[in-house]
Amino acid sequence: MSPDLLLTVDVGNTRAKLGLFDRNAWSPGVPLPPCLATQALPLAQPLELRSVAEHLAAAHGPILQTAVAGVNPPGIDRLLAGWPAAWPRPRRITSHAQVELRVDVETPERVGIDRLLGAVAANRLRTAGQGAIVVDSGTATTVNLITPQGEFAGGAILPGLSLCGLALNHYTAMLPHVPASELVEGEIPPVGKNTWDAIRSGVLYGQVGAIRELANRLTSQLSDATVDPLCLITGGAGALLARYLGNPFRFERHLPLYGLAVTIWGHPAPGHVE
Repeated sequence: MSPDLLLTVDVGNTRAKLGLFDRNAWSPGVPLPPCLATQALPLAQPLELRSVAEHLAAAHGPILQTAVAGVNPPGIDRLLAGWPAAWPRPRRITSHAQVELRVDVETPERVGIDRLLGAVAANRLRTAGQGAIVVDSGTATTVNLITPQGEFAGGAILPGLSLCGLALNHYTAMLPHVPASELVEGEIPPVGKNTWDAIRSGVLYGQVGAIRELANRLTSQLSDATVDPLCLITGGAGALLARYLGNPFRFERHLPLYGLAVTIWGHPAPGHVE
């Protein structure tokens, strides 16, 4: 059976994340469709979508559907301005009303679509009677609560690792800018013996501690849950933070892209029975 390929794009504040999915490879009983390829494109650089299209076509075949979502409307407009002719024009997912998800917040229309798409994917991964906590760590870090009934119940938003480092540099007279890339290699000593290492410690462990505290407080809201919540972490800094958070957190790369694919397809390919 030839592939039925869907390209999904999640446009964030600093990067556009692309995911390629094959519906015909989505087996019954598997909660999420298989992802064949992912790529992240920094928005600060020219978006070379034509070369991306040529590479994906050579590796996987023609793309039959595309979909775009994100929290950066100017970034989406820029992406669409350079959309390759080889790709079908994308379906845009911009509203909670387009997502199969109950949203229990004061203004559902103002919730970032990436948070909702992450919840859609989490609903496929959690078990019956289980809530979920989804952490998405990018420019901002969001900690989101999904009830055992599958309802997006809100959550918390805090600065991401990069923003923390920038803020310390921008709003102080003498502190240097420590980029998030300085947190990736090696073990970060909790006791910094110099200013640089003190900032590394504060930014990293401050974020880890904030996520743990928020996860504990959100878990306390799940009074009707029969099991501990599924704790997922995604986003550009997700793998790094998962390393320090440990159990019960599980890293899932590009979770909103899976949620976007599920939103477009809804279920495995025709003929699959669950």
